[in-house]
Amino acid sequence: SPDGRSVAATVQVETLKEADVPAFFDGVWSLAVDGVAWDKRFVNVWNPAFSADGKAVAAEIRTGIRDYSIAVNAKPWPSIYGGVWSPLFHPQDGSVIAPARHDGSWILVKDGKPIWTRRYNQLWLQRFSPSGARIAAVVSPDFSKWTIAVDDKPWNRMFSDLVLAPLFSPDENRVAALVKENDRWTVAVDGVPAEQFFEMAWDPIFSPCGQHVLAKVERGGKFSILVNGRTSGTTYERLWDPTFSPDGKCVLLRYIENGKYCREIAPVEGLS
Repeated sequence: SPDGRSVAATVQVETLKEADVPAFFDGVWSLAVDGVAWDKRFVNVWNPAFSADGKAVAAEIRTGIRDYSIAVNAKPWPSIYGGVWSPLFHPQDGSVIAPARHDGSWILVKDGKPIWTRRYNQLWLQRFSPSGARIAAVVSPDFSKWTIAVDDKPWNRMFSDLVLAPLFSPDENRVAALVKENDRWTVAVDGVPAEQFFEMAWDPIFSPCGQHVLAKVERGGKFSILVNGRTSGTTYERLWDPTFSPDGKCVLLRYIENGKYCREIAPVEGLS
């Protein structure tokens, strides 16, 4: 749980004899919270998630050969789908959203009812903005085309290989994500990728004001900082993830250069 006081886990609550398929489909899996299993059993249970206050737990469930849904505190949603992905609690009101496969495509569902009107070839890794007012998710409008949808509006720019989970800025106005195309990585912000792609890139971070985006990147065995879509002029032998100061004006850098470990506080403007 977010406060660290509770733990949830998928558990098998009945022993199966070898090849006892009928017993398996009667349901032998459940979810246990702090060692106490739900009183309902399912064919499968996956990916438990706690609410912000730790009082509720949701999980993916399978109730038949091709029947999937979400259960919250052991109570399944009334709707059945051809597949679901990990549930996510709203940070304020306790509702639950999850991607669900319906009529051959993927939709975003809240408490068992669709909330986005578009249908996608794939939809997952949904994220709320800090207040819960906005939602972003990784979507595939077509085969081998990946992007981010924010409030059901996909970015215009598509990527061929991979898009990782979206990140909202603290002010909720911007969204960043790691993207991969032609086996190279970079950071895209509001649908616009950085000027260059790299052998590797790490999770982006927003400044507290939301105006600046930083990420660690690697090319040719050397590391550097990507600042608002451009690489800084300095490279390092080794580099740890950068950290913004509380006012967002400076960045803490930790790196190794010429065999020496260094810590440096640099102004953001001086990195670009």
